[in-house]
Amino acid sequence: MAVNCIGSDFGPNAAVQDVDAMAEQQRMAPKPQIDDGSLDQETQNKLHILELAKEKAVGMENFQEAKTIKATMEKIRTVGMHLQSLEERKRMAINNEDYEAA
Repeated sequence: MAVNCIGSDFGPNAAVQDVDAMAEQQRMAPKPQIDDGSLDQETQNKLHILELAKEKAVGMENFQEAKTIKATMEKIRTVGMHLQSLEERKRMAINNEDYEAA
């Protein structure tokens, strides 16, 4: 956990040092739904947390960190969509009683 002294953030990763605090705030606040049926809720929540960190990085004019966070978000979104596709194929295999494919 990072310490914030006199309102100053430290280190090159200051925008994401308080991700735990943002995650807790997100758990407590109503969740805006990302209208993306291709992603599960947990992945959507993680993307929301990263979006907050990216916005903070931009606000601090730490554009390199914002770029890194954006790339991470894209990777998570791609993997999440692939996992959802696999889950759907598994459900279809179970419905068709194709247990070997499942």
